[in-house]
Amino acid sequence: MLRTLRIYTLRIPLTYNTYSIDSPQSDTQLIMGLDQDISFTEVFPVHELIPDGTPFHSQAIWRISITCGQEEGMDVLPRREFFLHIDGIAAHSQEEAGEMLQPFLHRVCRSLSMMITRANGNKHLFQPRVEPQYSRAEWAHRAWEEYDRAVGCEERERTVDCVDGEGNRYIEMYASFGIAAQVSCETTIYGKLPAGDFAKYYRVGNEAMEYLLQEYYTALGQENVKSKFFHLFSIIEFIEREYVHLSGAVKLYAPEEVGRIKSALAGVFPEEPDRQSRLESAILQRVKDITDIGREQKLVNILRGMGIHAFEEWGNVIEIQREDIRQIIRKRNDFFHGICKSREKEGISVERAVARLMGICPGIIAYVADHEPSCLD
Repeated sequence: MLRTLRIYTLRIPLTYNTYSIDSPQSDTQLIMGLDQDISFTEVFPVHELIPDGTPFHSQAIWRISITCGQEEGMDVLPRREFFLHIDGIAAHSQEEAGEMLQPFLHRVCRSLSMMITRANGNKHLFQPRVEPQYSRAEWAHRAWEEYDRAVGCEERERTVDCVDGEGNRYIEMYASFGIAAQVSCETTIYGKLPAGDFAKYYRVGNEAMEYLLQEYYTALGQENVKSKFFHLFSIIEFIEREYVHLSGAVKLYAPEEVGRIKSALAGVFPEEPDRQSRLESAILQRVKDITDIGREQKLVNILRGMGIHAFEEWGNVIEIQREDIRQIIRKRNDFFHGICKSREKEGISVERAVARLMGICPGIIAYVADHEPSCLD
């Protein structure tokens, strides 16, 4: 059977949990729209041998738009979901087009999630993660005239064929989405996201930025709270390693002093070279790493060097102090070293640690994006 390239179109809702992470039945919800539609294109080279063996070279231009609009019957309240429309996907089948779209959909959802996070002043309650609603996807395809001319079958296909998320075929390009009216006594926190910020999170050309965005995105949504904590703390460990120059720490021992310490250790176990080597390695590595300030203060200094001085908690702006960081580090060590559950109850709760990290980490990501030119295309 002839494998024919067609042009596919997809319209799919992108949704997120608008309610509190602690209570899906909460009477308060967070809804974010867009101050304007987001539109852009992506260009992909297409190289294929047509049936007679002739090379076919072209470009597939994806025309992409992300919209939100208003809730039905309301002039101010945004809809509780985004809509993504993509036209121009060159593929042999809907399944192939869907596979091609997976990384793209992930980047779009991650970018929207980060935009919501930056605007969310209640991260202790709301941690929405935008995700595609595949069951409501609407597909359509048409002939790719340029390809058909190349293979000599221009009149082969002119009818637009559409398939909904359940496999039903229909002729109309798009079906309308009905939203049932709901009457409730909810408090709705809403706003509009600056569409211009989308590119900051979407067009990432740096492995470090990709890593940070992915860790934060994974921590959003209904993820287990301990999993959230570890994903967020990995961002903290990243800046400890990569931005140590902002810590203000000074090593206590100069290289020549380390050399004298090594000489003093020599000959402790002259008859046991393996033990001697292990002793020197353990002590000297520790000596080289000792600084005039501890881990907690280094992190506070790094964050302040990034312009991150505070986080929001229950509507209050709280300045980051050494004790705040110490408690978060202790919580990490308790989990990492298998401390018993009775110890876990001491100090800050994991839920509170997550809420604080949710507030701190977006500032880290924004700093990396703004100060590393290679992070953006």
